[in-house]
Amino acid sequence: MNKLYTLLTALLCATASLTAQNITVKLNGQNIANGSTVEKYYAEDRTWDEELEDYNPGLYPEIVFSSAANGNVTAVLTSLDKSEDIGFCWGGECSMTFAANGYKATKADIAYNKKLHGEQNLEIEVIHDTPWTENYTRELELTITQKGETFTCRIILGVDPEKAASINNVTSKKPVVFANNALCTNLDEPATVTIYSITGADVLSKNVNASGTVSLNNLPKGVYLYRAKTSKKSYTGKIVLR
Repeated sequence: MNKLYTLLTALLCATASLTAQNITVKLNGQNIANGSTVEKYYAEDRTWDEELEDYNPGLYPEIVFSSAANGNVTAVLTSLDKSEDIGFCWGGECSMTFAANGYKATKADIAYNKKLHGEQNLEIEVIHDTPWTENYTRELELTITQKGETFTCRIILGVDPEKAASINNVTSKKPVVFANNALCTNLDEPATVTIYSITGADVLSKNVNASGTVSLNNLPKGVYLYRAKTSKKSYTGKIVLR
């Protein structure tokens, strides 16, 4: 059932990716491809609050939106799994509510002018009254629409020191990194990532931005080969799904 749900989500995201031409979204400085799944892990779930001079339990991803077009924007944040509190903010205006599976927090008709606003931090917060334990994850879906264009991505947030080091930091050093059943690219330009079985059969192909993530959760366990091809160079390697 989980695999079917993931596959349906991927198909919906792939369809959405054809519609967003002007919208750009970044997670902590990393470009997010429309229709992709991106992961962000933290070593701990505490953030220092300057005003309160105390630590606030929670995850505070820096999700930045910009657009090449002018016009009102609507942003929707959907909870995909566990029931926790989600803080959804835009420009200091926040809506806090109990976010069970499928809950949607919406900020509609946001005035946006590319010359005046440039990049805007969505200021999304995922908080809880008590600290989260290691290996905790929270799955969200972010949908942004503007003038008939739609940008959709799945965001996995979590607390895991090991994954925080491998995904968040290693990607800045290597062109292609395999971690947590995903290939993370850190290239100079967009690429096509293709996954092959050990016999050479093409089992998965996806276009990604220079910094992107390709989830391999739908593939059976086994040994695979990959190729990330840009207009200038190809990067290849072997991965093992356990």
